[in-house]
Amino acid sequence: MSDKNTEWCAGLAFVSQRPLDEEERRCLISEARRDIGWGVATALAFLFILGIIPAVIYLAPSIGNDIMDGLIVPLGLVMLVGLVAAGLISFQLFVSAKQVRKDLKNGYLKKYAGAGSKYIERSRKFSELRKLNGNPDVSNGVWIEVLPLSNRVWTYSEQRVRSWIVAESYNVADQPAFAELAAQWLEPFAQNDDSILLYGRREMTTTEKAELKSHIRKIGWIGLRTLILFTICMAYFIQSLVLEAHDWLFLILFAILLFRINIRRVKLIKRSFQLKKDLRLGYLVIFRSESKAVPVCGAGEIEEVKGEDHMEAPSKSPQTFELLPFTRTVWSTEGHPAGWRVHPSLIMSNSKTPH
Repeated sequence: MSDKNTEWCAGLAFVSQRPLDEEERRCLISEARRDIGWGVATALAFLFILGIIPAVIYLAPSIGNDIMDGLIVPLGLVMLVGLVAAGLISFQLFVSAKQVRKDLKNGYLKKYAGAGSKYIERSRKFSELRKLNGNPDVSNGVWIEVLPLSNRVWTYSEQRVRSWIVAESYNVADQPAFAELAAQWLEPFAQNDDSILLYGRREMTTTEKAELKSHIRKIGWIGLRTLILFTICMAYFIQSLVLEAHDWLFLILFAILLFRINIRRVKLIKRSFQLKKDLRLGYLVIFRSESKAVPVCGAGEIEEVKGEDHMEAPSKSPQTFELLPFTRTVWSTEGHPAGWRVHPSLIMSNSKTPH
């Protein structure tokens, strides 16, 4: 069995790597210094706001209770927002500077290329990349270069990317050599006047099982984290209603947080358990249609995959695709990995995963 895999990033496959040139190294050094400078400035702002709190408490008696009663809520809100913003910005700047220094020490860039990437075409995350070339037709072929430790996109089709855009890389199992052989030994499954649908199966390789296991862990954690956060927020609201609490400041903050939670992601917990059954089965179902039309099957045979996952069945003839047997999720099409495998954030960000 083949245990090889290919590194993918933003729907593009790894092709090569090269060392940073002198101009790029100078640019990274300048960015690290700039981030450290702004990090120190925001850290000082954080300490300044933190120092105001005891000063306000000390001066409260001399100001007067009536005035303080009217100022306590807006003043507390401003100070809280300022503390959180300054703390987070300062932390992020220091982290960015540390990542830049690591990439500088590492000293090379990874290049990923392909005929096109639906992820770059459609994701809001990469809207800045599309603007570099005036929304180019990426189906003609694109490539990106990424700093491997920070996962920062450095260049996009020969153009320098100034914004900090992160594109994580993933190891995707290659289709083994015996898969093509297995696809030749298929049995008739369904047919009509225009087409015939052939059926077979093959065992998953060790790397394919390891890849599926990593997807299970990722989407399971996303669902569990969402459930925990939603439970905490709901518990706070119920407590506030029962005890008739009037802590409006925190009530507003929790309301904003609750609004931001995508509760549909909790379904990913169920999805992870379903994929575990596919992992235990340890094989893939192979279908091939020998007509130009996509095969139309009865209920419970093949489930067409739609949505942001981009797990659609192939559209060329002959059409060969592999599915996970329990969830009926497309694993590969014409020997190429399904879209959700080469950019897993799509399956994690969408609760309507196929099943």
